[in-house]
Amino acid sequence: MICGTKKKYVENVFKVKHMTFERVNCFVYLGTLITADNNISAEINNRITLANRSYFGLVNILKDKNINRKYKVIIYKRLIKPVLMYGVETWVLGKIDELRHGVLREKY
Repeated sequence: MICGTKKKYVENVFKVKHMTFERVNCFVYLGTLITADNNISAEINNRITLANRSYFGLVNILKDKNINRKYKVIIYKRLIKPVLMYGVETWVLGKIDELRHGVLREKY
């Protein structure tokens, strides 16, 4: 599989001996979304979507009045936050991404 839009890779198929690789615009590698143009916004949106799925899968437990708040915080920290933050150390954010996702705070 070749990820990229360079003119060098015009064909949609790349063959090495008996193996055939298809050219794609994006793929998931080790749980991280890789795009042809290295667009980190797609990975951020994917992480937010996965974290929302984790939250809504646990929403009945998190809204249960019989469970102590301390345990709900532990559930959030152990099961939802890691899904959102996976790979965040490798993200290189541009100004647009920082503004869009609230990382950059304006000084008053």
